[in-house]
Amino acid sequence: MSQTVVSMIHVPDVRATVDWYTSIGFKLVRQNEEDGEINWAKLTFGISEVMFQSGEIEHGAPSRGRLVHHHRERRSVVPTPQGPGSSRGGPL
Repeated sequence: MSQTVVSMIHVPDVRATVDWYTSIGFKLVRQNEEDGEINWAKLTFGISEVMFQSGEIEHGAPSRGRLVHHHRERRSVVPTPQGPGSSRGGPL
């Protein structure tokens, strides 16, 4: 049974992020659009996957980011590290 972990990254502009990632070889596999604005997208590169969601996390604010654990029969959401010592990267 195969298991994968897919990162969900908050970005200020999902459309611009998708445009850049597809320009370097990623493939757009799914997106959600509301009122002409893409607010979520899933991209792949080979067997790797990444998801982007609109909205920035303010410096010092609690993280809203999540890692999504996909399992063949079920899905569960696992919170990302928060607070001092977390390994959250800088803005994209």
